[in-house]
Amino acid sequence: MDGLIDLTSPTSEKGGPSPKRGLDFESNLAPTKAPTNNTFDEEEDFSNVDEDNDYEYDYEYDYDDYGVDNDSSDDNDDNDEVNDEHSNNNNSNNSNNSTNNNKNNTSLNSSIFSDDDDILTKPSYLTSANINSKADLKAKKKTEKRARQEHEKQQKQNKKLQLAQEAGRFAEKEITCLIEEDLVKSDCGNKIVESLKGQEVPFNVCIQANDINGSIRWFQRSYTLGGATHLEEHGNVEAPVMSVVFWKPEKFLHLLRKDNLSDSDLPHLREWVKKVRREKKMNEMLQSQRIVVVLLDAVGEVNRKWQGRQNARRQSGGAPTTEEELQDAIVWMLIEEKIEVTLCRNMEEVVEFMTDMTGRLCKLPYMDDVSELDCFKILKKGGGKDSQDEAWYRMISQVQGISEAKASALVERYPTMNSLYEAYEKCEDEVDKVRLLEDSFGTKKLNTKLSSVMYRIMTGDDGLELL
Repeated sequence: MDGLIDLTSPTSEKGGPSPKRGLDFESNLAPTKAPTNNTFDEEEDFSNVDEDNDYEYDYEYDYDDYGVDNDSSDDNDDNDEVNDEHSNNNNSNNSNNSTNNNKNNTSLNSSIFSDDDDILTKPSYLTSANINSKADLKAKKKTEKRARQEHEKQQKQNKKLQLAQEAGRFAEKEITCLIEEDLVKSDCGNKIVESLKGQEVPFNVCIQANDINGSIRWFQRSYTLGGATHLEEHGNVEAPVMSVVFWKPEKFLHLLRKDNLSDSDLPHLREWVKKVRREKKMNEMLQSQRIVVVLLDAVGEVNRKWQGRQNARRQSGGAPTTEEELQDAIVWMLIEEKIEVTLCRNMEEVVEFMTDMTGRLCKLPYMDDVSELDCFKILKKGGGKDSQDEAWYRMISQVQGISEAKASALVERYPTMNSLYEAYEKCEDEVDKVRLLEDSFGTKKLNTKLSSVMYRIMTGDDGLELL
């Protein structure tokens, strides 16, 4: 066709693409736009582009689709301007993309060959703000990890301390002794305090006023809660473990005097016990404590009083308390009022009593409870398996005259007690029942007697019958 470019010719005479200054409006081709995002659906070959030409891409428009008149020459000029503008924009986009790629490659190469370890671990696209935030996050994680490790370490230490405390390793640091002020001021109490300080006694001596005059109290406080070293600073909220009342012998003997106006044998001692009981009832902390009365040389004081009465020219008043009356009063206090009385002959015995009592009270919370069934535990431990055969064997062995061999033979024939009962029920008369076990023990007359004894044990109703 005249005036039209041959679109089938791929290249010009110079080897480049054919110029398309004039567009074929009758070809009805769809417009082709240059890519703007540096991505192509199909890769094109630009190696044969003519450097003399002032164009790089071809744009073909179908003006019928856009409502443009094909006969308008002005529109052709406008189209050329549009093509040039698109071409310029595309060139600028390509240059920008290539610049960005060069920058990225330069940054990546610098990060690869850099000696800084932090740069090696950070992507090149991170800004300084991102790097700082990542460093802060890393430091925060380190701090949290360190705090978690410290918490776990503290928990392990607390658990270890608790296990040691439950094993009684800090028993000596959990108990302290509080001495009543009036007792410290007396000669007896002063000697007790000085003696305790000179001894290696594992408790503290604290001076504090108590309800019972002349008393010394032991308090115990768990080591995990601070121990009893400074128990007086905690207000003594812990209940006392034990109270010891130190009395002068003449004071206690004075309570044993008789009163003709009273029907009671020991009216004054009973009155003192009632006072102690009222104090324990009013104070809940004192209800479970153990009370011990310590008398220093009480027997010697009784003998001295009687000796003085005999040496006196004129005897006035009633007869002094005898040693028998003293023992009766001690027994009455123990049985009726659950108050113990300890007699010490001198101060050395008093200090020894205090030291031993402190050591026992320290170990008391960590000692195993002993019951009357402990003997059964020992027998069970040494008796092998606790089966019916073993129990039945041990029961038969308790019968006098039955040896281990005879008991084993009887158990082999009658494995259980119920099997022996069934054998007795199958017997026709009483004589057969009595002689049922003769064959089990042999043919001797002694075995006949053992058979009779076993029959009476198994079927008798009288538990007091002598066998």
